[in-house]
Amino acid sequence: MAIAAPGGTISHPLYSTADYNPQNNLYASDAGTSMAAPLAAGTIALGMSAYPHIPWQTLISDLALSGSPQGALQGEIRSGRELDALDYLHTLQNEQHIQTMVVAEATGPGPLGSFSH
Repeated sequence: MAIAAPGGTISHPLYSTADYNPQNNLYASDAGTSMAAPLAAGTIALGMSAYPHIPWQTLISDLALSGSPQGALQGEIRSGRELDALDYLHTLQNEQHIQTMVVAEATGPGPLGSFSH
């Protein structure tokens, strides 16, 4: 695993819409990887929506670079980090800025001249 995502616990479950819900509630609670995986996938989808020009490989690898380091996850999860959607978007914003600078440097000064960074 590259990053940990909150999956809820028995005493503090996460809520989601469910196809099968015997109580006819709009939401059902659950805990575990079944709840953590959609959070990670949804966070990547958010990044794809906000930065559609960043390659999907970068979107996935940057997920593990973002998030908050957690001591308890060191040695358990490759990145030692817990998912943080806002930090992920900031990481992608920096990635977008870097890609823009590389394209500008590769193509030379534009019609308005060069820029410094």
